[in-house]
Amino acid sequence: MRIPVCLIAVVSLAFVACHAVPPRDLGEAWRVMGGHGFTPGRFHVPRGLTFSADRLWVVDRSGRVQGFSTDGTCLMEVKVMEGDKGFPLGLVGQDDGGFLLVDTHRGRLRWFDGNGLPKRVVQQPNPRDLPQRAARGPGGRLYVCEFGEGDANRIQVLSSDGRPLFSFGGYGREPGQLTRAMDVLIHGHEVYVADASDRILVFDLEGVFLREWGESGVEPGQLRYPYGLAWRGDLLYVCEYANNRVQRFEASGRSAGVFGRPGNREGEFKSPWAIITGPNGKLWIADAGNHRVVILDPEAVEWERGT
Repeated sequence: MRIPVCLIAVVSLAFVACHAVPPRDLGEAWRVMGGHGFTPGRFHVPRGLTFSADRLWVVDRSGRVQGFSTDGTCLMEVKVMEGDKGFPLGLVGQDDGGFLLVDTHRGRLRWFDGNGLPKRVVQQPNPRDLPQRAARGPGGRLYVCEFGEGDANRIQVLSSDGRPLFSFGGYGREPGQLTRAMDVLIHGHEVYVADASDRILVFDLEGVFLREWGESGVEPGQLRYPYGLAWRGDLLYVCEYANNRVQRFEASGRSAGVFGRPGNREGEFKSPWAIITGPNGKLWIADAGNHRVVILDPEAVEWERGT
């Protein structure tokens, strides 16, 4: 099936400054893109984002992926929704400027080039297995977090062309088990997994369990629905869907502080779903409930105490 691609005229998308909240105006440390809508440059529940070369790709519940320049200009939109069955969740940037789409509810991975044209598809053998997000590892391996029945709650490792290699995880709350893996991130020789059971789990590249941390709660060091992961410097940044905030951790699991609170103004989030580190070193956050992408400079804001 040919995926319709709408190349649109370059539309200038101004960054929107929100109203300041105490204790101070965040200034250039806080910028936003979008707002609710279905026209180019607007979002309807953005849930995944990635950088590919100098382009930002964002997928939302409108059934499309939009491509932006780093200054917020909408360059194109790619229709990725077929019918009315579910919505994709994850994106992985590719070397050719395109993206890998994790087509969750259709149980498959789809590759698109830098012009938004489809390249190839890898279908899951069991359509009930729902891939959530993916990350690229050494040698081009793909680490895909999946949700399903029993052992389908796992991280599946594929070759660069989508061939299954091995998997690890399985359903449960014991060390090394998963209840619903929402995001996966490769850092050095370790695999970090955000699990909806309010834990961060760490494995080696071959799937051997190393350590975990987290418990349910609102205090620093506690988590409520960690949905997205990003590394910056020596710290892991986690966006918490239910706590409406970003929390950062040392590799040991010690909290290095939290930022954000519920709301739709400056310094506030509503159900943040994904977070990545941009080429400018800032954090780009899919603030799903507010239908926007937040660009946050973590060096220029105050972080509440850690553990």
